[in-house]
Amino acid sequence: MRCRFVIPLATVLATFFNPVSAESVHRCTGTHGEPVFSQQPCDAHTATRIDIASPSVVGSALRPGERAMLDERRPQHRRAIQSDTEPRRVRDVRKREQQAFRCREKQRALDAVSEQLRSGYKPGRDAKLHRRRASYRDYLASFCS
Repeated sequence: MRCRFVIPLATVLATFFNPVSAESVHRCTGTHGEPVFSQQPCDAHTATRIDIASPSVVGSALRPGERAMLDERRPQHRRAIQSDTEPRRVRDVRKREQQAFRCREKQRALDAVSEQLRSGYKPGRDAKLHRRRASYRDYLASFCS
């Protein structure tokens, strides 16, 4: 007995609360002169009706020049995506080489600062040299193994 009432109630709710796509949109002028878009028609002298096409037509609403540009670029883009695996490996190797170079440079700088601390320096430079040495050591500990 409960099932008989549930099915008609579901169909009634579905008919009232089902979002219906608009067939047309009306462009009206707002109170401050701005364009207002609505599904309901507004004043006859300010209304402009805009028919909405299917989604496949809306997506292809490009000018011929834009369409030609996209058609020209599409094959190049596909080739770039297909050949992207090789450059990615090259980029990874290059990044590792760059990081190794930075590590070597920081190690050289650390050695120079340590040598300067051992050999002598002007008064007042000790704090700066110690900070620089600590910074180089932190970098080497964090990024270089």
